[in-house]
Amino acid sequence: MKQRIVLIAGWGMPSAVMQPLVDKLSGRYTVNVVSLPGFNEQGMIVDTVSWPAMIDALSNYLGGDSVILVGWSMGGQLATLFAAMYPHQVKGLLTLTSNPCFVQRDDWQDGMPETVFAEFEHGVSVSCSQTLKQFAMLCSQGGEQQRETVRFIRKVLVDWEPDAEQLSSLLTLLREADTRSQLADLTCPVTHWVAEQDALVPFSLSRALSERYPTHIIKAVEGGHTFWLETPDIIVSDIDKLVRGNA
Repeated sequence: MKQRIVLIAGWGMPSAVMQPLVDKLSGRYTVNVVSLPGFNEQGMIVDTVSWPAMIDALSNYLGGDSVILVGWSMGGQLATLFAAMYPHQVKGLLTLTSNPCFVQRDDWQDGMPETVFAEFEHGVSVSCSQTLKQFAMLCSQGGEQQRETVRFIRKVLVDWEPDAEQLSSLLTLLREADTRSQLADLTCPVTHWVAEQDALVPFSLSRALSERYPTHIIKAVEGGHTFWLETPDIIVSDIDKLVRGNA
């Protein structure tokens, strides 16, 4: 029976954004992708936008299977919360440019400044579609193939009409999210990928994670918030190692 790999997309993106990883993995594994609420896709449809509701939706979607979770950005926070609550189901966790505290706070300076995040929230309330286009640009910054990356992201957004209210609610969750204690509780193998030129997550996060979680593997990579779109093979290699380690 093939190992099940579940990829969780980040805020504001449909599952199709993870397709480069799906293409690389699907030959050897059973691969599923879920998007966060806002795109009305199978797997993460919730009545209310909350962490408990999303965890329950993910639990129902997985149906008790043992999985390897790969969470990008906010998807990494959801994957962390799920792994902490259902440790028997998670064989390994990979987070991709995911910050346990996305927004800065007094005891966590390795996040986005509050003023910048507030501007982003305002942008969603004014024009969700325009803000998603700007988000695509920020995601692509720092990569060697920035033009190709932003073109790809905008292409996957073309046919979607996201629920602006749900996306706004997700931003509220993201502002308040703090998964540091859950990360400390994890018993499965954990690898964090942090990108050096990320426009949304400070690279100083790599040092903070190393100091706080000595048993976790921290990997630095050249590129931006969606570095894995340009170099999916390095993530696939990590997953292969996890699967062999669980064999």
